[in-house]
Amino acid sequence: MFIVRDTRKIQEILHDDDLRELKLARRPGEFKGGEVSTLCRASNAPQLKSVEYLNLYANKLTSLIGLNHGLAGGRLRELNLGNNKLSGALVSLALRG
Repeated sequence: MFIVRDTRKIQEILHDDDLRELKLARRPGEFKGGEVSTLCRASNAPQLKSVEYLNLYANKLTSLIGLNHGLAGGRLRELNLGNNKLSGALVSLALRG
């Protein structure tokens, strides 16, 4: 059995209907400078509100600045930040539980 990788860019994936799981692991080239700003643009906010699971594993992220704005008022329940380059105080996220 093979796992098929979604080769679309983040902006294309965000146009999917009923976007509950956003699997963006191993895409460091799309997160310029190790930041999540590509994902957290104001234009993406409506699509991000329905996301319950966000996987940002292994993207060489060094900053989460803006992530709380992109996910504010949404349904996020699980966030995977494993294998990144995050250090220091992280942005606090208000997750409904």
